[in-house]
Amino acid sequence: MKKKQLNEAALEERIGFVLKTTFPTFKELKVKHQESFSIKFGHHNVTVDFKEPSDYPSRAIYDILLTTEDENTNLILLELKKEGKEISTDDIEQGISYARLIHPMPPITLISNGVDHYFYNTYSKSKIERDIIDCEFIKERIDSTFSLAINDFKQTVDILLNKNPQIISQIINDISISRFERLIGDISDITKPICEDFIIKREYIQELKQKCGENDLIGIIGPAFSGKTNILYDFFKTYHNKNNAIYYLDCKEDNYSIFQQLSNHLTKECRFSINKEKIREWIASSLNNLENVSFTFLLDNFDSQTSRGIKDEIIELVDLLRDSNHTIVFTIDLFNYEMIAKDKFRNYLTFFGSDTHVLKINELNMNEFKDSYDKLFVVSKSFFEPGAHFAIEYRQPRIQRLLAAYFAKEIKNLPKGQSFRIIAVPDYDLLQLIANNNSFSSALKELFRKLTIAFINDRDNNEDLMLKLASYYGGISFSSIQKVFKDDIQKLLESGFVNKQEMQNGLSIVYPKLPELIAYYGVEHITSILIQDYEDKSIEEIYESFEKFCMPFIYGDIVGTGVLLNIASLGYIDLFSNIVLYQKTLRPKKNKISDGTKFAMLINEKTRVDIQFKGKNFEEGLVGNFFPHLVLSQLAGYPLRLENYDKDKEFDFHLQLILDLATSPVSMVRISNFSINNIPPIESFEFKKTGTVISGRNGIIEPLVQSIQKCFYIIPEQIEKLYEFAFENKLFPVIWRIYLAIREETNSVNNIVANKSSAFLKKFHEEFPDLFAEVLNEESENNNVE
Repeated sequence: MKKKQLNEAALEERIGFVLKTTFPTFKELKVKHQESFSIKFGHHNVTVDFKEPSDYPSRAIYDILLTTEDENTNLILLELKKEGKEISTDDIEQGISYARLIHPMPPITLISNGVDHYFYNTYSKSKIERDIIDCEFIKERIDSTFSLAINDFKQTVDILLNKNPQIISQIINDISISRFERLIGDISDITKPICEDFIIKREYIQELKQKCGENDLIGIIGPAFSGKTNILYDFFKTYHNKNNAIYYLDCKEDNYSIFQQLSNHLTKECRFSINKEKIREWIASSLNNLENVSFTFLLDNFDSQTSRGIKDEIIELVDLLRDSNHTIVFTIDLFNYEMIAKDKFRNYLTFFGSDTHVLKINELNMNEFKDSYDKLFVVSKSFFEPGAHFAIEYRQPRIQRLLAAYFAKEIKNLPKGQSFRIIAVPDYDLLQLIANNNSFSSALKELFRKLTIAFINDRDNNEDLMLKLASYYGGISFSSIQKVFKDDIQKLLESGFVNKQEMQNGLSIVYPKLPELIAYYGVEHITSILIQDYEDKSIEEIYESFEKFCMPFIYGDIVGTGVLLNIASLGYIDLFSNIVLYQKTLRPKKNKISDGTKFAMLINEKTRVDIQFKGKNFEEGLVGNFFPHLVLSQLAGYPLRLENYDKDKEFDFHLQLILDLATSPVSMVRISNFSINNIPPIESFEFKKTGTVISGRNGIIEPLVQSIQKCFYIIPEQIEKLYEFAFENKLFPVIWRIYLAIREETNSVNNIVANKSSAFLKKFHEEFPDLFAEVLNEESENNNVE
């Protein structure tokens, strides 16, 4: 059990007693004692504080620096031992070592246990054979120009590090700070992974801290750009102090011996050579001697290519750390973890596979998203509109960082008092913004162009159901990738930007970690396929290819929209029009589930589940043929103007497109591959005749509603025409969708938009109650008939 420390009053009394006994004239020099002081360890100032005197209750040392009142002169370092404890040689050596590293160096070191008082010459380390000292005695020995010879300094440092390893913990923290500083940049500098003003608080930090006390080796597993380095940095900032030594190492930047790196740093700081064997000795000594001090090694960007030396030292450190409160934490992607966790030639787990506690990183949960919302506004004056938390893209820390960086650069063009709005439902503009950021190198972009070709080539494989399902997670067959990459396939797998999985049917699937780049390059590639010899094909054939190539993308609706806009921009207006008109004929519908209905799904990137329904009277159904509706819903956000038409009719086609989509009884939200624990519930109401009505508490989650809002900013008069028509014809779904889209625009800085929003809301509140009453009456009549 830890011994009880002296309270402040008792400590003051003991100090006073020792000084009166050994230094009766101390008041003449107006001596005061420092509650804390620093020792100079190379470039580092290591704090010694008697309020936290030691975590070695067996020694119970209090280190007190006596100075003149003006604090310009250091006089004595007093080592106050536990009362009556015998003073050992180790106590004397450590006391003098502290004193020799204080600047300016106090000439006298006093070791006292309250009964015995020993004076030592700090410079020479020789004992002073006196019982008491006076002011003149001290003044004669003050020499501010005195410095230790290199051998003396080396011996002093060696004593301190062996006797009090807590000093090295502070230096390790300083080294980590300097390393993290290389990774920290301004919000607009996305070549730096860390921005101090935009660190999203992840709940993994608390879990990691808890696991550090329970596990010797922890692996943080997540894809590239998922925020692993930020998690390490936030963990370091939160928990590093003199009792928690946290050593950060980037394995990609510094891919050589952990012990040697510490040796190099300390050699530079101490100004004499310290070999890595000495580092091993100090670490082992620390683990054995420290009772309330923990060491944590943070190894970032660890992978299968990390040097054999580092891997061996991790195993050695785990052996040293076992059954202690010290931990090694490494970050890695799933592919590389599986490479190091399993023996390549034999079917068993390696050391890393059996000893690692795995912590998997997912997208932001709701609490984390709310934290990011506030930080986003502070750094970039931008904010997500209600409903954005349903978008998987906005739950990715890397995409939030890209958005923050983009809008931060645009602040200079922002009128005073205004802010940037980020639409709730991602669109083609967002895809372009993400893909064109300058943090992606040309080599990386070329890699993903090739992956896109492989992904599209897979679309001709219509037989493999597992491959079709995997594509919705961005999966590409390994065989297609081999054909495209040829001899570069291993470099691709080792790049860290893909994850290879063996599926249940033996198929090998590769999942790219930046699916938005696949989608972006897919637009150009699919466009080139569709415009080739299109005059010789029927619209059915053209649309079949359009859907076959666009639909499987994670961002299928956005890819389809991008392809259509690209076709139009290249001047193929007839092809654009024919695809759009054909899509309008393909209405979404809800297919009923009956006895024997089967469907297949993936519950994660490699596990397929087949479901078959048995029985009768299934209330629910599955929405089919939704892809054309989603693409047109996205396209509706880009106003289509008819040429050679009167000004009052130039947007009639576009209004009719919105009207056709908005009358649908089926609510269409974007498909996402959310982690199952992070799916927010969508509130909605089901009416037999009217269909599904999305609750306003969700915000905007339908792409069509988002498109109506976008059009309201650009052509508000046309949306006004649309809602007047909807009220006149009592089109409840259309009115409700327009309401969700423009209800928040009464405070718009655009006066036209604000006024028309207010006018709509006035009409809505006047007429909607009666219209909704009719819906409820129809619902009641339907129920009575049944």
